[in-house]
Amino acid sequence: NIKVLVSSRPIPVCVEAFRTVPRLHLHDLTQRDIAAYVQDVQDVIGNHIYVKDLLKRYSTGTQAILNTLTEKASGVFLWVILACRSLLSGFADCDSVAELQQLVNVLPEELEDMLQRMLVRVKDQHREQGARLMRIFYEEALRQPKSHLESIPLRGLAMMNDDLTRISNHSRFQ
Repeated sequence: NIKVLVSSRPIPVCVEAFRTVPRLHLHDLTQRDIAAYVQDVQDVIGNHIYVKDLLKRYSTGTQAILNTLTEKASGVFLWVILACRSLLSGFADCDSVAELQQLVNVLPEELEDMLQRMLVRVKDQHREQGARLMRIFYEEALRQPKSHLESIPLRGLAMMNDDLTRISNHSRFQ
């Protein structure tokens, strides 16, 4: 009497392999929570003068954008958080509803593609610093058991401008 739990994105090969067994669709279970998160983001930025005006004059269009975000998230919270950050930059630039909708439409649907898009869009002047941060996080992850990775110690971040070979030789960030 063995029970097995299998978790994956709804990729066709997995859907087909497990079509005859009981299953939960996580995206159906998290969709309301994701919609609530998107609504909270709207409420937080709703105090911005431009956003207030946009929401008042184009409530149908802005609601469609929020609905698109919720649908494209497919139950993945990290995806919707990153997507909302992209949308916030559109609000900061005072984009039109059509521009905001286009911004949401071109967001990759897969989380890995979204992360890749973010890496490609890092400004040149921030690439070296970003690479150093990623290296520090990587080095710390190698040193700590996964259960202790809640935060990276400040000393490690303070060393960011140090030579990376010296950082690698530290026995432990404290």
